[in-house]
Amino acid sequence: MLLYDIPSLENREIRVVRFCAPQGACTDSNNLTFTRVSLGDHPSYHALSYVWGDPTPAATIKVNGQCLPIGQNLQVALLQLRKDPAISWFWVDAICVNQKDQEEINQQTAQMRDIFAQASSVHIWLSPTSDNSHLVMDMAKRIGTNALEAGVLDLWNDWMSKDSRVDRNPGDARDDKALQLLAELLTDTSFHSPVLLKAISALLSRPNWFRSWIIQEIALPPSGVILCGDQNVPLDAFDAAITAVYFCKVGRFPKRMLQWRNFGAGLDNNDFHLRGLIARRQHRRGQDISLGEFLLSEMRSAPNRPFYAATDPRDIIFGVLGIAADTVPLHLRPDYSKTTPQTRLIYHLGYQTGGELA
Repeated sequence: MLLYDIPSLENREIRVVRFCAPQGACTDSNNLTFTRVSLGDHPSYHALSYVWGDPTPAATIKVNGQCLPIGQNLQVALLQLRKDPAISWFWVDAICVNQKDQEEINQQTAQMRDIFAQASSVHIWLSPTSDNSHLVMDMAKRIGTNALEAGVLDLWNDWMSKDSRVDRNPGDARDDKALQLLAELLTDTSFHSPVLLKAISALLSRPNWFRSWIIQEIALPPSGVILCGDQNVPLDAFDAAITAVYFCKVGRFPKRMLQWRNFGAGLDNNDFHLRGLIARRQHRRGQDISLGEFLLSEMRSAPNRPFYAATDPRDIIFGVLGIAADTVPLHLRPDYSKTTPQTRLIYHLGYQTGGELA
């Protein structure tokens, strides 16, 4: 009996998977079952975002009673998902897409935007705890929700304008909840810990933040959860916490106070230029982003970290097609039957001609 049958393209079908044993019991994360559902029926499911890492199979799981080899990072991610009683059906590419069928990969890849946009939430697996990442997760748990409610993420909206809020004098910021929160953080000595700041830089350098496919996986779902080791933080609260650190470092508001001027001296500003989170903020504001803006961004990458990365060079383009606003009029879609030079040529011609290809 074949493990994979052919999903219907007309019905926009995908596969979703769940653990066989009762949720919450983490004794068996290797026994799963999947089924086909139509995106047109708006099924309820979660999505897993992770980095494949070494593709060499490191474990074997059972899906519908049949053996399926998977990589080590996915194996550990499944163990963490297994502990969440709120998760029933979920989507994960290495299991739900037949990786030996190129035609199916093309078909399912073209639906990635809808898969993540329609997911109830995305669970972003940053891999096990390392480099004091637990300190960053603790910090995000402690301040993230308050930072989100204070409107810290809104500071990005006028950051480059002449009358930016973070240019104000501290005495003029009493009615601004976001700036008040920054001031409170800057007076917290634990927030200035060099160990914490180094851990922030290390966590923001993990490959999840610059893999091309993960951009839309972060940007599109209505909600999300950051998973690192045994810890988890809501995605938007994590973003708000990291944003608070950034504006404590670069905002001219804190620079006006002598005792705050050297905050974050060991951090590189470009550590915070995370395309997935940037795209999520833009998407939630209803701001369209063109394919050219994604691929020709003027933002600089952090030291020792590319701005985009992919194992397959074609994925640098394919990975952002789902989030770019002009993909449909340009008639561009993932096609792994094309070589890397052909893919670049098709993108170039499509972009230059506005999609009017012969």
